[in-house]
Amino acid sequence: NRALVEYLEFFHSDTKGQAMIKAWFRRKHRYEAAIKKIFAQQGVPEELLFVALAESGFHPGVKSDVGAAGMWQFMVPTGQVYGLQVDEWIDDRHDFERSTWAAAAYLHDLKVRFGNWELALAAYNAGYGNVMTAMRRNNTNNFWALCEIENGLPHATTLYPPKI
Repeated sequence: NRALVEYLEFFHSDTKGQAMIKAWFRRKHRYEAAIKKIFAQQGVPEELLFVALAESGFHPGVKSDVGAAGMWQFMVPTGQVYGLQVDEWIDDRHDFERSTWAAAAYLHDLKVRFGNWELALAAYNAGYGNVMTAMRRNNTNNFWALCEIENGLPHATTLYPPKI
């Protein structure tokens, strides 16, 4: 896939990409063992710890412009479905351990719903409803086919699984 090759070239050959990946990997080492342990207990492949890299660069305190927060970038409703308390006093999305348990459960559920990790990761990025709509509209459950269709998945979502 062209997107995968472009990401590899950016992180391998571009000095900005190299600096970004070095910083992310330094932070990754703080959390890696705990993430792998939680993912193993939830039946999620340990390699999906790189979702945290793509979402936040392994930074639990980050908040996006659209309201997603924490290392795993949960929106409030999704976080609450997976047991994260979010109110005026507490925001568990910034709690590394609680949000990692929630991310593992969410990723597991998405894999069960979609049947493969490419679509599960697309749904993590774009939302369950957006991926289901793209699949119905285009009569395919092939992630790579949806990437090539003009009205398939959002452009950022087509890049997301290759980035992971």
